[in-house]
Amino acid sequence: MENFFKEIDNFIIESNKEINEKILGINYLEKLKFSLIKRIIDLNIKSYEEIKNFQEVKEYNNIKLSITFNHYNEALSKLKTSLANDNLCIVLRGLKTLKITNNQDSKNFTLFQNMGITLPSKTIINESVAKQSTVIDIFNLNENLGIEK
Repeated sequence: MENFFKEIDNFIIESNKEINEKILGINYLEKLKFSLIKRIIDLNIKSYEEIKNFQEVKEYNNIKLSITFNHYNEALSKLKTSLANDNLCIVLRGLKTLKITNNQDSKNFTLFQNMGITLPSKTIINESVAKQSTVIDIFNLNENLGIEK
């Protein structure tokens, strides 16, 4: 399924041509989310089970991204995880639920196939992934410039 990884890489390269180079951080990931989902929907994936767990760090126009693909054969839950970097999560297949906590407030989100969410660094989340789900996580590894505070 190496072609799948090359396809996603090409999608990010093409998406970068559409995104203004002055857009950084979480705003960049938000623009990337809509562009990637539009392209992924048109992708013909015969078997999601063939997508192996994979991680790669690449640089696109001075934006350093860590791209992770995970196929979950079994359900997974993580509690009170703090995100180290801005994150874009796209569900290719299956289901992922997130509970975002901020002091006393909490919000629940459920992501289905071809849905995504962007979250800023230092967000505290509880996450649950259903079995037989396939998820792409893209982390922006660039330093937060303090522009979005």
